[in-house]
Amino acid sequence: MKRRILPLVLSCSLIFGAVPAYAHSGRTDSAGGHHDYNNVSGLGSYHYHHGYGPHLHPNGVCPYESSQSQPTTVPSKPVAKPSQPVVQPSKPAVAPSKPAAVATPSMPKNTMTVYVNGQRIFADNYIIDDTTYLPIRAVADSLGATISFDAIAKTATITVPQKTNVITETVKEKDVAMSNYLIASIYAANMTRTMFFIETDTKYLLTNDTQQNRELLAYYIEELRGYADTIYNLKLDLLYNLADDATALANNAEKCIALAESNLVPSPAYDNYYKFIIDYLFEGLEEADIIYDNAFDYALSK
Repeated sequence: MKRRILPLVLSCSLIFGAVPAYAHSGRTDSAGGHHDYNNVSGLGSYHYHHGYGPHLHPNGVCPYESSQSQPTTVPSKPVAKPSQPVVQPSKPAVAPSKPAAVATPSMPKNTMTVYVNGQRIFADNYIIDDTTYLPIRAVADSLGATISFDAIAKTATITVPQKTNVITETVKEKDVAMSNYLIASIYAANMTRTMFFIETDTKYLLTNDTQQNRELLAYYIEELRGYADTIYNLKLDLLYNLADDATALANNAEKCIALAESNLVPSPAYDNYYKFIIDYLFEGLEEADIIYDNAFDYALSK
């Protein structure tokens, strides 16, 4: 038993030998301190332990317990003064939708070829609701019309020439040839009829030379000259040859009247003038036939 206790004592001495010992006698009181009259601790005649080394309580405060009870205060970083928050505009819960696109009416462009009085209109045209629209000036120009605008009243006025002028111009351009042939045919028929009357009355004077017959012959001669003068004045070139034959026939008929008034009927001179009358009559008939044929052929070609 003594052998076991000795090693235990040695072990304890070895373990606690490094701890400094405050060798002084006396138990501690209820405050955890006791008197040290010999001042072994060097702290005076009274000091405290209560689980610590000898120490004093300055101002009644244990330095060990006060240091443990008071938490270590770590200076905190200064709190930055909060800046005033920037107020952001709140977004609407639902984004506003874009306005719906307005439907543009369909306007086909230049799908029609437009003519006015046979003249093509080279201007943009549009079809809206099955109706073709053109610039007003393009239409006015095609009609040879004038256009005026009133900015205050917001009106446009188109003045179109009289239609009679257009019709007259059309007749002159398209039907002048047919008209000339028609006039020539009428003149040819009347002139050849009068030439027949003159030839007949001139022959009649050979057997019945009376004043009445002379006056009737003179009447037809004047009528025939009137036709010829009209042809020359109107420049109806289709009838020039017939007018020349009619004039020559009238001249010879007047000479026959002069011989009759001189009582030289019958006579060789009278027979000679009468022979010329017959020749010019047949030449006139041939010219008239040419006019009839040309008028007929032209009418068929149209």
